[in-house]
Amino acid sequence: MPGVLKNLRRLLHWTLLATLLVAAMLVLFLPLIAIGMSPQTWEFEGTGLRYWLFVKGSRLERLGFIAPSDASPRYTIQTAEGTFPGSSHVSYASRAMPPEIIAHYEARCRAMGFAITSQKARADRPETLELTCEIEPYLDVEVGASRSQGDHLSKVAVKVLGSE
Repeated sequence: MPGVLKNLRRLLHWTLLATLLVAAMLVLFLPLIAIGMSPQTWEFEGTGLRYWLFVKGSRLERLGFIAPSDASPRYTIQTAEGTFPGSSHVSYASRAMPPEIIAHYEARCRAMGFAITSQKARADRPETLELTCEIEPYLDVEVGASRSQGDHLSKVAVKVLGSE
């Protein structure tokens, strides 16, 4: 009988240990699973956990910044839902002029193997230059750069369709 109690105690010990391990895994990974499954829009500035989860290693990060100012970039991430592939946006201030910004992003798009589909000044705002690069059909990179007369910084907006 003492052997049975010893085996029962050992079984109870391992069951409790396994239960605690599963509970710890749920506590750690459930928030990440919830983030991944929830169709939402995330907005944040600078770096941190959300940057690491949504931007790190993405096409948006690989496109980078052109002469950024000291102000923190602002990110907007929309997760994929239904037929919408999701998108990543960043807006920031740059010390470079709009033609230089567009030229740099055009070179980066080409280096990443994207086709340049359009490069133009906006008809309603001639100080705004736009660039569109095609990643694949229906997935694009859209870049806009503008600087109003008298401003010392350009406003840059980069949008990448797709979740990669």
